Amino acid sequence: MTHALCACCVALLAAPSACGCDGIPGSDAGRDSGSVVPMGAPSAQALLDEVAGCAGVEIKGGFGLDGAGSVSMFACGSAVYWNADMDVDCDGIPTPPCDTDPAGQPQTSIVDLAPMGDVDPTLLPYFVIPLGTPESPWYATHGIELGQVGAVIYDGQVHYGIFADEAGGWFIGEASYAMCQLFLGPPTGGSDPCSPIDGGIDPSAITYVTFTGAPNRATGNEFYDHARHVEIGVDAANAWLAER
Repeated sequence: MTHALCACCVALLAAPSACGCDGIPGSDAGRDSGSVVPMGAPSAQALLDEVAGCAGVEIKGGFGLDGAGSVSMFACGSAVYWNADMDVDCDGIPTPPCDTDPAGQPQTSIVDLAPMGDVDPTLLPYFVIPLGTPESPWYATHGIELGQVGAVIYDGQVHYGIFADEAGGWFIGEASYAMCQLFLGPPTGGSDPCSPIDGGIDPSAITYVTFTGAPNRATGNEFYDHARHVEIGVDAANAWLAER
């Protein structure tokens, strides 16, 4: 299949491996491009301070790290945030090592909207929003759709990605293999901290912030362009911080 080039690849046609089209199926380009913090990007602490100082309005509760529980999601201005752990989501194109995940699904929720086929969880940093029970896209009434850009914050780091998959029921706290790698790094010495079997980040120490509204949403070919997600995310984060 021939894939359209993302905007950054057009600009860097002479060196496409550096352009960060990491979500395009079959491409390894820019796998870790999201680890580079752009100039002008807000710090992880600035975003956490905003969450701490916000009188958030609970919009959905009853989620848990292993099913129904006491985790809630809150609205704060042009963002929705929640705290959870990070289990590794390997839904999407079954690329190694995600093809070893017994719970993995061969498609993400964004597949029907994706013009060049599904995304690859080993290449594209994305996060997951649960549907609750009964399952429904309840998040749409709060300005969130598939493709929405968000910030994921942990251990002094902030990385950006898109909402590309839904979780059934009340299970909360998932992000793609590629997102996990931005925080924990690649396999070393035969050990993979982001293994789809037993990897991820167990403590409920992750803060997820999703920026709402159409301007903060990737669409069409942008689904595959992580560099574009970072660009949208940084602009949205700065705008959110300026609201108060």
